[in-house]
Amino acid sequence: MYPPKFHLLKAPPYYPDLSPCDFLFFPWLKSKMESEGGPDLTVVKSDWVNWVNNIPEEYYRDLVDRWLDQCQKVLDA
Repeated sequence: MYPPKFHLLKAPPYYPDLSPCDFLFFPWLKSKMESEGGPDLTVVKSDWVNWVNNIPEEYYRDLVDRWLDQCQKVLDA
């Protein structure tokens, strides 16, 4: 056979581990869904809108720091 004219990648070009949603939205949503008595979706929706509209600047800074740490883990793998 002919030699391949492409290089195989060790990992796919998209890394779901690096999705900002994994660091920003899902932890909050998970905490709401695990509340005692199960989630009330009306309350979750209302809380979500309030939370998104009032995210403090420090939360974004922490998000970027955690995302950069995760990027480094992917590069080191």
